[in-house]
Parts: sequence; C-alpha cells; structure tokens
Amino acid sequence: MVEELWEDFEKRRNERIPVVFAYDEQFQLPLYGTTYRRYYGDPDLMADVQLKTARWWMNNVIQDSIMGLPKDNWTIHPQLWMAEKEFFGCQIVYQENDYAWARPIAATKQDLISRLWDIDPAKRLRENTGYRFYETMKARFQGKSFCGIPIRVGPPNGIATTHGIFTSAAEIRGHEKLCVDMARDPAFAKELLGVITEKTIARMKAWHELSTDEVRIPFSDTWSMADDSICILSPRSYEEFVLPFHERIYSEMTTGIRGIHLCGHAQHLFRILHNKARIRLFDGPGPWIDLGSMRDEFGTDVRINAQVYHQKLREGNPEAIDEMVRGILTERAKRGGHMVLMGYAVEGVKVRNLNTMYGAGLKYGRIHS
Repeated sequence: MVEELWEDFEKRRNERIPVVFAYDEQFQLPLYGTTYRRYYGDPDLMADVQLKTARWWMNNVIQDSIMGLPKDNWTIHPQLWMAEKEFFGCQIVYQENDYAWARPIAATKQDLISRLWDIDPAKRLRENTGYRFYETMKARFQGKSFCGIPIRVGPPNGIATTHGIFTSAAEIRGHEKLCVDMARDPAFAKELLGVITEKTIARMKAWHELSTDEVRIPFSDTWSMADDSICILSPRSYEEFVLPFHERIYSEMTTGIRGIHLCGHAQHLFRILHNKARIRLFDGPGPWIDLGSMRDEFGTDVRINAQVYHQKLREGNPEAIDEMVRGILTERAKRGGHMVLMGYAVEGVKVRNLNTMYGAGLKYGRIHS
C-alpha cells in the first residue's frame, strides 16, 4: 500500500495525503538512559542508539513508510547539529540533558570577516568533529551488518548541507547584533552574509570531494536547505539582505526544484520566497500557517510538507489530535494532493498518540477531486 501511495504521489495521482513521523535525540536518548553530552561525544554510542532506535521504530510506528526491516541497508550518521557552526569557528556548548548550542564569535566586525575568509574549507572540514566521527564510523561500521542487513554511514548533518545562510550568520554574530548591524551598518551585514555563503558552498563541495561519493554539483533534482531565522525578517529586509545570497547558493547547488525548511511563523515571507527565490517545496509549515491560502496563491504544483502541533501529540488527548489533523487537512489545503503531513515525536510521546494521528490522517487525508 505504501509503495503504491508514493508511486502515485510522484505521478500526482495519489488518492490521499501521506502521513509520516520523524524523531531525533529527544525521543531516542531516554530509551537508552544516556545523556546528550555522552551521545554527542561517542560515535560508537551514536551508532548503537541509531541502529536500535531505527529497528524499534520500523517495527512499532505505523506510518506511510516501509515497515519491518530496510530492504537494502541501515543508514547511520554523525548526529551533530552544531557541526556547521564549529566549521565557522564557534565554540560549541555541550549540555548534559539538552541539545548542544553555539556561542557567537567574540570579535570586531573586520576581525570576524577576516577570520571567516581565512577558512580553508577542506582543511577545516577534516578538523571538524562531524567529519572525524564520519571517518570513525566508516572504519568501524561500514559494510558490517545489523540484523543481517548491511550498515551504511551517511554524511554528518550540517556538513553536506546547511541550516541556512541567515541562520548561520545570526548564530555566528548573535541574533541581536546582526539585527542591529542590518539597521546601522548594512554594508557589514551584507559582507558577513556574503562570506558565509561562499564558505558554505565551498564546504559542501569539499565534503563531496573528500567523501568521494561521486556526487556532481549542481544537482539536477530537488535541493533543499533550512533557514529558520529568516522568520524574524520582514519581506523587505529579506529581499534586501538575504535573497541575493539565497539566489547565489540555490543557483550553485541545483538546476532542479528548490526547497526550504521553515517551521516557524514564516507565512509573511512565502510570497517572496515563491515568486523571487523560486521555491517550490515548502517543508515545515505548522498549524499556525494557512495552508489553504498557500494553495490559493501558489497553485497545486508547490509541494507542502506540513507539520502538526507536536506538543499535542505528547499530551495524548485523542479528540484534540483528531481535531488538529482535521483542521490541517482541509479541502483547500489538500487540493492537487501535493502535500505530506508529518508528526515529530517529542520526548515522552506515546506510540498510541502517533497511531491516533495516523488514523486521523487516513480519515481526513482523502482527496476529493
């Protein structure tokens, strides 16, 4: 059923909206009694947790994804969200019971620009914790098996792609400082965004060269990135400060469909992202986004990967979950069928709550042409 659903989805003839779930450390780590700090510091533990969770997940969570065991291989990877900020020279703060975060770089404006331009992408990449973990995991696990199925080591998150040009600038400089820069020293803000863009492109190219994965840039298919911090910008500020650098990185990375992940209150930017950045895949819009108006304005060719309000999944009230899904899967939003509904398994969520959401997705996700 799932195989047919996705085949139909790609051909734009699916009869209902696919429903999938995702998880990360906050769901995984409590299952094994380990902490974030231990997990981020031990590639063996990282691999063990990922393999065991994937096996459990594929056998217990009903969704529109293949269940049981993978057909070809398991994929593990260094799960270090701050690897990109480490690449730029930020100090990473590892917490015992929460995600790691990056300190802004304490430097004068020109010193900061000089430091960033001086980065040798290939050399800095080889020194990066994410890349070192990747090499360690490949040496220890690549080609070995789990449950009789081969293990593949994938790229570290934040190394082969990016969490965003403006988001990186905001974390490197500090959000408040960057906003003040945009108001009082726009030339510096643009210079900072420019160097981050160029080093990001160079890092991603260096990754593909070092990993010898035979990938050719630009891609000919869909390429997507996040840039959640642009949610704080007005359309005018986005167009002046960020759009030129988004155009630069998309043009360099793909000749195919452009996608962006934005899970915050970003609807005020969707028009300019669609019309001027030429985004055709919007990943992450939550229940506070009017999906019907997106369909009205952008038509049925735009793909929307919508999300539910994840805290309601943890609260576990079946009626509230059902009502939430019904409110998202309106006839206006489903029009054309090019939409996926995703639930994120936060810490403490019960499988029965995910099942409730999936059942609601089956009930309200039917497409009536």
